[in-house]
Amino acid sequence: MIAPALRTFPGATLALVLLAVCLGSSAAAQPVAGTTSRFMSYEDALPTLTTLADDLPAELAAHGAEKLAAQWPPWVKKSDRDIRARLAQGDEDSLVNLIFLGTTFTQQPRATEAQIQATKKQVLGATTAPGKLPALIEARLDDFVRALAQPSREERISFAQEFLTSRASLDLATVAGQKQAKALLLASIARVLNELESFTRIVDEVKLLGDDTALFVERSQIYRNRGLSSDTTLRPNFAIEETLKELLAKGFVAPGQVNRVAVVGPGLDFADKQAGYDFYPQQTIQPFALMDTLLRLGLATATDVQVTTLDLSPKINDHIQRVREQGLRGEAYTLQLPFALREGLQPGFIQYWEAFGSKVGAPAEPVPIPATVTGLKLRAVAVQPSFAARVKPVDTNIVLQYLDLPEAEKFDLIVGTNIFIYYDGFQKSLALANVSKMLRVGGFLLSNHALLEIPSSKVNWTGFSQIKYSDTASVDGDFIVWYRRNP
Repeated sequence: MIAPALRTFPGATLALVLLAVCLGSSAAAQPVAGTTSRFMSYEDALPTLTTLADDLPAELAAHGAEKLAAQWPPWVKKSDRDIRARLAQGDEDSLVNLIFLGTTFTQQPRATEAQIQATKKQVLGATTAPGKLPALIEARLDDFVRALAQPSREERISFAQEFLTSRASLDLATVAGQKQAKALLLASIARVLNELESFTRIVDEVKLLGDDTALFVERSQIYRNRGLSSDTTLRPNFAIEETLKELLAKGFVAPGQVNRVAVVGPGLDFADKQAGYDFYPQQTIQPFALMDTLLRLGLATATDVQVTTLDLSPKINDHIQRVREQGLRGEAYTLQLPFALREGLQPGFIQYWEAFGSKVGAPAEPVPIPATVTGLKLRAVAVQPSFAARVKPVDTNIVLQYLDLPEAEKFDLIVGTNIFIYYDGFQKSLALANVSKMLRVGGFLLSNHALLEIPSSKVNWTGFSQIKYSDTASVDGDFIVWYRRNP
């Protein structure tokens, strides 16, 4: 059965139609050219605009086909501003995760999943006010506000101070300013928890259809109206390594031939909703995880491998640029690698964590684990300067922009995990067109979410890998979809 979600895109084929059938039956190198991104032209977008003519954004549909060419440039610029504006709400989401799980500003224990669920029940559908939160969450919020009132060198607290004072005219050094900050944070907690409840409800409703395609499609765009989060974890990097092992075994990729790679949305480890550790400096993981995997599998060579990151967050791009400059100065970049111990973890996932960084760095001394954090193992890796210097950030809105690369310098591999989930079908179809312009023939895009593939697309669904992180009653893993660039 074709899911209702697919019928909204007439003439388009979702690259996961075949995947649903399968699920039902099984369950220092020279830098890359292009230092700035180019907005896609009307001609670039025309196949998508034509195929999805009945499902265009209202601002485009209102002008009619004959006026689309003239309306396209201003729409692109406005859409770019709108997408980038979503970064602020994503940062706000990260602050909520920090309040629940952070350890540097409080002696209170980290909130458990059960306590977060209890908080959700108390604030669901209501305007939260002081005194209505569970005692632990209330105490953590009070400690967080007190930390905001003090000068701080802790980068996450400093960011929170700047974020809140930029949103409202408040003085965190005053009692009135602290009360105002708490009210803003309470509203943020209520909004985030209400959003999470709505996401759960939407997924549950789609599950009732009994259609694997519809479910995967909905999960692949569930955050399309949510803020753009910068958080990241180690988990999808294990899934990418397992996928590349499979592609290598099946002859889709060859040893020494995957040296030019890009990461869409590399992320910054601020306060992820699953981990949320804040006792070490912010860090970017995926560029070095990918580089490490490619070298471990023999797909890249140590002298040629290089990673370009494509992100629209100034915070992430600035961080990666500092890492690059640090490497060029001959300084290592240290990554802290927390690993939460629990029953049922896949042995391969544990082994991945134990081996992480062996090809791009050396063991380093990890920072101390706070007493309030239990059940956690930690190791650290000092990434060699030569590899840190080979990561180059380029400000790119993948929905609307691409790097204009010579054919010989196009990417062998592009990875985008936990990023396309923030966009709807039309936006993802545009993103796929931009990926197509940057990927060499035979190269792959790997994503853990579905993209909308129109008939004229040169980047096509080829297969998928199902990766499990643990054995649990609920699904704990990822589907990594393979998209291949054809001639």
